[in-house]
Amino acid sequence: MLMCEDVELELQCKYCDYEELLNVPESDYNAWAGNGVPIQEVFDYLSAGQRELMISGTCDTCWNKFFPNTEGDVEDE
Repeated sequence: MLMCEDVELELQCKYCDYEELLNVPESDYNAWAGNGVPIQEVFDYLSAGQRELMISGTCDTCWNKFFPNTEGDVEDE
């Protein structure tokens, strides 16, 4: 039986002091980083915020500050 090793990812937001440590299967990491499988398919067990931190180095809090959800904020005419 093959044992899958975990990869430890030390993630840090480029815009604030937020840090997160993630352990993911090496096979998943290689599928995404090495073989170009879309991150949302490989890491469907991670939150969207965790995946964004992996992609861009932006934590969920900073992402929401930069791109606030304005859905429903349209004024009635």
